Amino acid sequence: MLSAHPDTPKRLLDWGRIARDYALYRPAPPDSYFARLQERGVGLKEQNILDLGTGSGLIARGFAARGARVVGVDLVPELVREAGKQAREEFVDAHFVVGDVADLPLPDAWFDVLTAHQCWGDFEAGAASREAARVLRPGGRLVISHFAWLPRESEIAQASERLILKHNPHWGSFNWSGQAPPVSVEGEFRLLAALSFDEEVAFNRESWRGRLRTSRGIGPVLSEPDLRRFDREVEDMLKRRAPGEFRIPHRVDLRLYEI
Repeated sequence: MLSAHPDTPKRLLDWGRIARDYALYRPAPPDSYFARLQERGVGLKEQNILDLGTGSGLIARGFAARGARVVGVDLVPELVREAGKQAREEFVDAHFVVGDVADLPLPDAWFDVLTAHQCWGDFEAGAASREAARVLRPGGRLVISHFAWLPRESEIAQASERLILKHNPHWGSFNWSGQAPPVSVEGEFRLLAALSFDEEVAFNRESWRGRLRTSRGIGPVLSEPDLRRFDREVEDMLKRRAPGEFRIPHRVDLRLYEI
């Protein structure tokens, strides 16, 4: 599935062709993400959870592994297939469907929780908010979250971002300060909590290269030859800077709403 994005003007994001890398190398939020939500009544056993923009199902499978019943929705068929494959291999109760957030193929008032991880900003806020309100039960919760590396705290992340910009000068997410991105939620949703915390994520050269290939400014927009060149340059950089395993600081931020 192709979609436009302001970070890449006059380009298209083709997530389908990097679906396998996405499933293999995109890190899930840490256990603390799920623990802090469970403390606030989200992600409990037997809850019905809908994960919007599920990608390869990282969030959906995380909740399912903790006993929730989860459905994941994404526009990209290749990602939906990868998510289903991963869920079957992990023996978790998560199911995945192709669908549009603006017109969800799901019944009214069915879900206890709706999650949108790394994706709410890509949606039209009014349509997404209306559909979220429709499929949530009264008193249901909406979780909007973000999980990204902190380039100002990692030389490897800084060097990686320079390479991303070299290959895609239109990329607009470089040098992130750590400040939570703005969120627009319409309708009768009430903010219950806003959290932000940091965790380090372990990588080696292979997994960090894979993570970078799945970055919005690289994998979905570069041609195959350009992607291979980028990957080689990342490997050369890592050989100089990271001989073994290394850790990259990441920040989790999330907002919890109730309707």
